[in-house]
Amino acid sequence: MKREISMWHVILIIMTYIFAQYKDDAYYPLSNLYGFAQYEKIRKHEITTHVFTDRAIYRPGQEVSVGVLAYQRDEDSTKVLADAEVHITLSDANWKELETLKLKTDAMGVVNGTFRLPENTLSGWFHINTVINGHGCGSSEFRVEEYKRPTFEVKLETPQTKYALGDTVRMQGTALTYTGLPVRNALVQFTVKPWSWIDEDLEEQTDTVKTDEYGRFVLPVVLTCDPETRNEGEFNYYHYTVEANVTAENGETETGTATLYASTRASWLESDWPSSICKEHLKNVKIELLNAARKTLDGEGTVDIAGIAGNVAHFSFKSGQKFTPNDLLNLPSGEYKLTAKMEGAEDLNVQFLLFSEKDTRPVGKDVCWWYVRPNEDGSESFRYAGFSSQGCYGLL
Repeated sequence: MKREISMWHVILIIMTYIFAQYKDDAYYPLSNLYGFAQYEKIRKHEITTHVFTDRAIYRPGQEVSVGVLAYQRDEDSTKVLADAEVHITLSDANWKELETLKLKTDAMGVVNGTFRLPENTLSGWFHINTVINGHGCGSSEFRVEEYKRPTFEVKLETPQTKYALGDTVRMQGTALTYTGLPVRNALVQFTVKPWSWIDEDLEEQTDTVKTDEYGRFVLPVVLTCDPETRNEGEFNYYHYTVEANVTAENGETETGTATLYASTRASWLESDWPSSICKEHLKNVKIELLNAARKTLDGEGTVDIAGIAGNVAHFSFKSGQKFTPNDLLNLPSGEYKLTAKMEGAEDLNVQFLLFSEKDTRPVGKDVCWWYVRPNEDGSESFRYAGFSSQGCYGLL
């Protein structure tokens, strides 16, 4: 017997639980796996339009070119709506209707038209709405305002070096026309706004500099902070919003903004080394030295792999460069600890589990662990699951 689905959305939640039992001992972990699926039932003969304009912003009095694509969805099928009359209405920022076009779609469900904006009108968001067979089926909006096209742009560059709280960072910037010519001898007024959730009473920094003959300038940004936080952990994180207003000799002013991040450490090591590694499917990994803006810094370091018997592997790496840890192929399955070292940064420690597809029982002390085996095309199709607790174990 066929049942009609009357609701608009059907949501399926698939729950998968891991349960292990051995004689009178049982284990049920707090974690679970679940999948989420959503089904949307389409109304019969539902008509929809997509509305496009040739620009996102216009001046009063300019012409607006508009295009509309109309199509109809009927349960699981979709088709373009050909030879359909479309009413396209333009409204101003106060939702006052200015003009309505009555046009017919072509064989591809497309219709094009133009509106002329009033010379004297309020600035703001203007609206385009479409109606087919008396029902609204699509809309779009665009900005209308008096504006002048900029003749140059301002760019700020984030530092590529190490820096920490309390330092003065020399932030470089440029003022260039859109044809690449420098804006020379221009006044640069800049403001630095610091912020931190642990320190809300930081003062803004303001100063002025000038561009050189190449349109370049340098901003001395002081990374102010509470002196008591400088010697604490790296999670004392601040960010500094830098805004530079450049005024050319003809009076035009353009603005560039950037955000600097700083912490109590000038740099540290991070890695995408996984917590579970299968020897038959070694992945490329990297270890990188980062500054507070999360820019990768150059450097070379070393890695030690330690197991139950002590150090079992040693190799070098370059910051940010991917490599395959082939040294793991000669190690037995088990739990290991990676220690990465580089001058100027604290050691990075990573605990990981090394196993083989040929293993007959799980390794390590984790009660429950997972591993996803990648295919050659990058998709994931096979999953390993292992658990062990009080005399029982499983490998799926």
